[in-house]
Formats: sequence, C-alpha cells, structure tokens
Amino acid sequence: MLKELGCFWNSAPRQGFKQIVIALLLLMWLPGCGSHEAELATALVRGKVVDQGQPVAHALVSFVASSGPMSTGWTVEDGTFELLLPTAKNGAIIGEHKIFVDTGLPAPPPADAPPVPTDREVPPMTAPGPTFRYSFAEPILVKSGQNEFLLDLAQAEKHKN
Repeated sequence: MLKELGCFWNSAPRQGFKQIVIALLLLMWLPGCGSHEAELATALVRGKVVDQGQPVAHALVSFVASSGPMSTGWTVEDGTFELLLPTAKNGAIIGEHKIFVDTGLPAPPPADAPPVPTDREVPPMTAPGPTFRYSFAEPILVKSGQNEFLLDLAQAEKHKN
C-alpha cells in the first residue's frame, strides 16, 4: 500500500497535485503566523478618571488602538482603572489610541459574583441615570513599560447616549 502511495505521489502527472497539497498546507499554516494579541507588544495601562477634579466611579474606559485590539477597564470608587485586552491580559497594545469614557452605566458585577444562570431569562440592565460618552480629541500614546494617565472629562467632548 505504501509503495503504491509513493508511486502515486511521485508520478509525473501528480506533480501538480503535489504542489496544490503543499500550497494548501501553507495556507492553513500562514494564519498562525499573523500578529495575534498574545504576540503584540503590550504595556500596562492604569489611570484615573476625574470630572472637574472629582473622581468618576463606574465609568467604562476604552482605548481604541489605531491597529489591533481595543482595551477596556472600569473605574472604581476613587476613579482609578486598569486596562485589559479582550483576552483578559492586562494592558493595551503599544501605540496610539483614541480614548472614550462612558458614564452613567450600571456598575459591573464584582469579580467574586456568582455566574448568572443561563437556564432563565435575565432582565436587561438599566442605567441608573443618563448615560454619556466622552471622547478625547487627541490620541494618547501607550509606551512600553508602565503607563499612567489622568483623564479629565472636562477636557473631552460630551455626547448623550
């Protein structure tokens, strides 16, 4: 059987077939060579969101990279946040980011909260008050190492959601 397979693989009419098989194997392998989030250069990003000097709690901070995945983080009571990538890896990719802050959203569940059962319908979350999106005109540069940013909502453009 192996002898017959070897003859089939090496026969002259099958050389085109052989090239197609090799090309298909390469095409299947190449997506694994692309830049995945785990392979992108990342850096830790922490900061604080304030509005006229007062900390802003329960705000969603989004760093939208010019290329690559977005990073997000929730502010806690003192307005501080730490960004996470979609795979829960700490930080953001190195490079320029547009910054958005969403306020008035329901607070995220605590990290130690039990999972929501999937066998029943969960009521939709409603915001405790009006929701706003703040966008900062100037992009922020995330550099290698640790990054600390103070985001003052008084310096951002406010949009009602």
